[in-house]
Amino acid sequence: MGQAEEVDLLKRARQGDESARETLYLTYFSGNKQVRSLLAREIRNPADREDILHDAWLSLVRSPGGIPRRLPAPDLHLSGGPNRHPAEAS
Repeated sequence: MGQAEEVDLLKRARQGDESARETLYLTYFSGNKQVRSLLAREIRNPADREDILHDAWLSLVRSPGGIPRRLPAPDLHLSGGPNRHPAEAS
């Protein structure tokens, strides 16, 4: 999918087009193996993973900006966070 198609899809999703919303969610969130793998590695609770996916999707659909071409890598290793592996805890 090209950038123009992505922008159009996001615009339609923001206007309430359910088909566009579903396509965005399946393509970039729930159906994306890289996103799923990252969340599975970092977040133990499956319900929490789904909440994160849903919240990220809503943020994108509701935000006034466009779809960034490349997102910076998030720092998921916050010290003392509840999702740290026991071996990493101090």
